[in-house]
Amino acid sequence: MSSEACNVAAAQLVPTIAVLGGHHCKRVGDAQLVNVVSPDNALYAIFTSGSTGEPRGIIIGHSAIYTSGFSQQRHLYLDSGTRTLQFASHVFDVSIADYLWTFLAGGCVCVPSSEDTRDDLAGAISALRVNRMDLTLSIARVLHHEDVTGVETVLLGGEAMAQRDIDTWSKQVRLVNGYGPSECSICCALADVTPESKPANIGYTRGAVSWVVDKEDAEILVPVGAVGELLLEGPILARGYLNNLDKTDEVFINATAWLKRLRPKSRPYKTGDLVQYEVDGTLKYVGRKDTQVKVRGQRVELSEIEHHIRESKLHITNAIVEVVKSGPREEAQTLVAFIHVYRNSSEGAETDAYHPVLCPSANHWEQARKLEVFLQSRLPTYMVPNVFIPLARIPLSHAGKANRRFLRERVAAMAPAELKQYQPKCSGRRGPVSPTEKALREIVADVLAVEAVGVGMDDDFFRLGGDSIIAIQLAEEARKAGFNLRVTDIFKCRQLSQLALFVSKDDSKMHSDNDGPAPFKLNDLVTYDKSEVVRKLDLQNKARHSEKNIVMVLPVTQAAERYLFQTPEYWIVNLTGKVNFGSLQSACLALMQRHDMLRTIFVQDRGKYLQVVMDDVDASIRQFTTTLSVAQFVDEHRAQDGIMPPTVGFPVLQFWLVNNKRGEQALVVSLSHAQFDGYSLHILWNDPKLLYEGGELRPAPSYSTHVQLWTQGQTVEAFRLWEETLRESQVSRIDNASVGEACCSNSSSVTATRILHTDSGSSQSTTTATVVKAAWSLVLAHLTGQDHVVFAQTSSGRSHGQSSARNVVGMCLNFIPVRMKLDPASTVAILLESLQEQHRRSPDHELLDLRDIVRKATPWVEGTTHQSVLVHQNIEPDLPFTFGEAEALVTCPYDWPHPPDKILVESRPLGDGRMRMALDTRSEILTQANAEVVLGRLCDLIVRILGGTGSETVGVLLASSGGQLAD
Repeated sequence: MSSEACNVAAAQLVPTIAVLGGHHCKRVGDAQLVNVVSPDNALYAIFTSGSTGEPRGIIIGHSAIYTSGFSQQRHLYLDSGTRTLQFASHVFDVSIADYLWTFLAGGCVCVPSSEDTRDDLAGAISALRVNRMDLTLSIARVLHHEDVTGVETVLLGGEAMAQRDIDTWSKQVRLVNGYGPSECSICCALADVTPESKPANIGYTRGAVSWVVDKEDAEILVPVGAVGELLLEGPILARGYLNNLDKTDEVFINATAWLKRLRPKSRPYKTGDLVQYEVDGTLKYVGRKDTQVKVRGQRVELSEIEHHIRESKLHITNAIVEVVKSGPREEAQTLVAFIHVYRNSSEGAETDAYHPVLCPSANHWEQARKLEVFLQSRLPTYMVPNVFIPLARIPLSHAGKANRRFLRERVAAMAPAELKQYQPKCSGRRGPVSPTEKALREIVADVLAVEAVGVGMDDDFFRLGGDSIIAIQLAEEARKAGFNLRVTDIFKCRQLSQLALFVSKDDSKMHSDNDGPAPFKLNDLVTYDKSEVVRKLDLQNKARHSEKNIVMVLPVTQAAERYLFQTPEYWIVNLTGKVNFGSLQSACLALMQRHDMLRTIFVQDRGKYLQVVMDDVDASIRQFTTTLSVAQFVDEHRAQDGIMPPTVGFPVLQFWLVNNKRGEQALVVSLSHAQFDGYSLHILWNDPKLLYEGGELRPAPSYSTHVQLWTQGQTVEAFRLWEETLRESQVSRIDNASVGEACCSNSSSVTATRILHTDSGSSQSTTTATVVKAAWSLVLAHLTGQDHVVFAQTSSGRSHGQSSARNVVGMCLNFIPVRMKLDPASTVAILLESLQEQHRRSPDHELLDLRDIVRKATPWVEGTTHQSVLVHQNIEPDLPFTFGEAEALVTCPYDWPHPPDKILVESRPLGDGRMRMALDTRSEILTQANAEVVLGRLCDLIVRILGGTGSETVGVLLASSGGQLAD
């Protein structure tokens, strides 16, 4: 059964769906229903995220969930007076607890609107008189008790609690730390938290019996206080996994020998979590026992590498892969493969009679070379071991399992010279030859934080762990070392040996910091009559202007033009401490004089727009004193701008200093998004800081350098590339009908947001932006039913080789097409590589306007635009710095007041392995419910791709999975 809004999502789970709506409820009437449900029947199935493999459907029975609810009711402080906040998404089992457990206690469930959940959660909590809430740590950290004083009980779970969470809540409310896998009916351990509690303490199990066993062998109970794997036993356990008997048998094990003496038919659940008993009998959470580890910032599944080694057909009987610290730097790690092979008695002898490690030999190096080549054909470079060590036998622990700890310690004890004998370079990894290659390898190793000996000249920079941001760092470090290397060179030539061909010590070929295009001339584009420009200025803003005050007249790029009629953005610089108004005024004036885009007035001219750079524009700081908060004061002015945005015909830049009776003080900066992009922000805030403090700044580059590059980029070659890319294609479009709901008659803004936990790394040799593009390609293909998809992405417009143009303040952002053909038989790794290759080809041609690409390089109707645009925003929204003695915090601007005319999908890494995903559109394109469905599907795919290794097929991700709840 499914609601109408979730019809499409449900179709991916089962072949037959019963879509229920309000009219179905009316049909029921007074008909008497026959209750045929037994306690053993399935109540619900909840699916895992799939972040560590295939999503699994967990089947929970009636008796399990009710046993869990009743056994924990008292410890959750649930009674008839409870008013529970229903905040959790319905794809998580906590939402089930919000409803069922509250109803079991006779309490009330408070469900805020999606708008309140998104925009004013604290206000909704107070308005609904909530007194109990179950939240993740991420959500709880954005709330303050003084804003939700009616809340008496807070249950935190889903993430590891920190000391600051205890400090924030434990003195204000009844704070409970909850733990429980979905396989254990939502929650199975609870701890009352006091100011003296330890964050890792998860208390006692409720509704289940806990056992702590050896993490390698469940037949062994570890001593009290020792770290081991948590086993759970009892009536709250799930029945198993939907249509996955093998996985069910793997984690819901038969009773061990020691358990058979108590309950021979019991099937405990192996959680995979490591815990230990505290002295009072409570449990302390230690971590996961998974073999998934981080290497060079990338997630690596050791068992998968071991699987491929065994599949190599090189007479390898067994393999163990481990990560070993390999240097003084904290991040220096080596991936080591221990291989047990058939060998002749003449091969390398053991180092001693009791040691399993063999000395390297010619046969070993030959086999290691073949194995390395084989693995490179199957896995990303960062998943290919750096060291191959032959074993005479696999060392075993007392439990009869492979003794991984012994092997790790053996390698860690090796001298560098000894370890070097086992390194792949001895079996084919090509080292540097020329001085240029040697220097380049050192720079690459430094920016990747790896040992240089593990970097080969035939290695791929991105498969070593590089991404677009590290590529910029590499280019900068190479320039500091005197090499001529551009970001576009790195994308074009991923192999280090090829990249070395692009660098040179020839000073005549170097770009100095002051290099750039030739001085801009108006006749490079078109000659503008200054007197005519002055006449238009006078007409459009009812003021008098002088030709002498005009520095230059430039055309407006299409990317900048789209922002001209939007409300200017207000940036609030919150100031704490003493501020010298005179110094602040001088800094603002100097900032305006440094950057010509801040002195720009936009003028309409025969259906097009010009940007007129003035020599002098009034930028004095206006002072305001208000009884409102700074945010409310700005909001009032923003509302007035929404009636008539003062962008065209007027100077846009404004500086205000706002004070109120609460002691708040802020510098408010208003400017149009047509004057800046995300890459300009660090300049806009760093320059006034240095100017305020009396620092010296080098001359700033003119925005005209970017305009000249934009003009010069309109070449036959550039249009030919886009013609080849977009041949026989059409723009992909989705709407409410394609998602499963009729079109909405009213036009309103629609915003859906989610926070993803991506664990900050990917097992794919690609960038996060590419993963998002791959996931969106799959979403469009699924909803349109087409294997060719076309959409747009934002490009920085700064990936060229001109260092001066890279650092201009202005709108360099551009929107360029992405075209992808999806082959169900190909793998995710191939899909990612195809998108990455298309991205590598585009930097030299990223400055072309989309309308020009449509007109000159496609068969599309002139004026065609992309319906969906992806924006990967990796600029920190809140920027802290200082103004002399005052501390400053820049807060990001308000959202656009008008709904966009397309689908905007934004991904923004937040740090700590989290990423914010947002979808903005209009209701006639996607209703709120449909937007949530689309974004949810996108997020699920992102998590699945990031958690995978690239070996899954595109068809598997696109196809719906069968399976129904069993009785």
